[in-house]
Amino acid sequence: MGDTTTRGSDSRCCSASRKGGLKAWFRARKAQLKSALSSTGSVKYTFQRKRQGPKARRRLLRKTSSRFDAPPDTAIEDGPIVGKAHVSTAGLRRRKNLARPRSLSALFHFCVVLLIAAAFLGRGCMVLSGAPGSNAGEPTAHGYANATHGASAEVVAECHFPYFQRYSGACVSRGRVNGQTFYYHVPRFTTGYVVLIHGAGVGRAEDWFVRINRIPMMKQLISYGFAVSSVQSVAQWTMLSRRQDLTNQDQAFWQLVAARGMDPSVPVFAVCVSRGCQYQGWMAEMLFLQGRPLAAQYFSMPWGVTPGFFLRSPPRMPPTIAAIGGTDGVPLVNTRRDLEPWVAAMRMRGIEARLFVNDEGAVDACFHTLCRMPEAGGLGVSRELVRDLTHAGVLDAAGSIVVDLPMMQGTENPSERMVAEACARVDVIRDWPATSHQGPAVDWVFQELSEVQGGHRHTSDFDHAVLDLFVKRTVYGEILREARGAKEEEG
Repeated sequence: MGDTTTRGSDSRCCSASRKGGLKAWFRARKAQLKSALSSTGSVKYTFQRKRQGPKARRRLLRKTSSRFDAPPDTAIEDGPIVGKAHVSTAGLRRRKNLARPRSLSALFHFCVVLLIAAAFLGRGCMVLSGAPGSNAGEPTAHGYANATHGASAEVVAECHFPYFQRYSGACVSRGRVNGQTFYYHVPRFTTGYVVLIHGAGVGRAEDWFVRINRIPMMKQLISYGFAVSSVQSVAQWTMLSRRQDLTNQDQAFWQLVAARGMDPSVPVFAVCVSRGCQYQGWMAEMLFLQGRPLAAQYFSMPWGVTPGFFLRSPPRMPPTIAAIGGTDGVPLVNTRRDLEPWVAAMRMRGIEARLFVNDEGAVDACFHTLCRMPEAGGLGVSRELVRDLTHAGVLDAAGSIVVDLPMMQGTENPSERMVAEACARVDVIRDWPATSHQGPAVDWVFQELSEVQGGHRHTSDFDHAVLDLFVKRTVYGEILREARGAKEEEG
């Protein structure tokens, strides 16, 4: 009896084990644990914790106590919370620590997926895919068919650049694609699509519709039925943003197809200025390698295009016109030494290519093209300006520029004050703002002087040659060729 009294429940378990065997002992042990742990919740949960490993235990902890509200079988009283698991501050800390490895692992895998997705999207512009609504992998008729109409793209129908609208009769609208602004005009009958690549530095997408040396080309392109689009670069055409810039241009195209009903089968052309030509050369190569080459292109005052590009690219280039300034001294600008062998290599392969050089000239009475621009005052104002610039010492008696002008726009130069003072003495020009989207501006005077001097400035002198190159590769060109053929047969 004494042994039985001191050993208590252990003696009873041993007795049960002798009488009923091992199964009876487990029943007695289970009853004992149920009685002892009645204040901590479910015995089933307790045995699950004993049998399951750490991972299953964490899953169960998250499953039974991941919410802030109590489980259905939990009684909430003034005392401690009793349920499937005893919730305490220490328990919450323990569960948080147990769940942390899974959370960190999920975060790590999520970041990896994002990186893979970014890399895939970066390569997306390198792969020819279908147009919106087409079967994946089928080549489309249009050169800019490698991206779908982006959800981030939107069209603003109002007209921008009031002066350009009065000058050309065309309404230039604004759109947004992936956070970047672009300006465009789509004629009712579209014969081609021209991608406009602005320069770097102070260059912006709107330059094509406000600068005196560019708006004549835009007017002529639109009058021949070309749709024009200028997308603002992500980072001024750097190598790091090239793929995104190409994606933006693709999506801008499909936005215009969807919103303006533009024919997606029209040929695609490209025009660049300065550093934009570095990007355009890369773009032309990529489109060729993807089986969707440009119809033709124009390189105006190219800057920073590498020797490696000039060596490898001739077989991949479309018909090309390049123009440089005869006195262009900007560092890293491309010169005759770079461009003449490049043009010759294209010609050897049967590709139409020409190089124009804007040599230094003299300012005439019209002040290059200023007198022909509406609202600029006409020939009388331009003559007065020439007279005042001559009196100020900017021009000599023959009209040659005898002072050093800024090599690049946006850089200060002592001669600027002389030009500005001469402009201030002309009644009409005195009221012009420095720059403007609304009408003529003093900046036009500097642009025209730089063109005449043959500096690093896009010039309108070669617009007709570029227009002829582009038109020959449109439906107009086909009609003209058929008409010539018919005339020759009759002769």
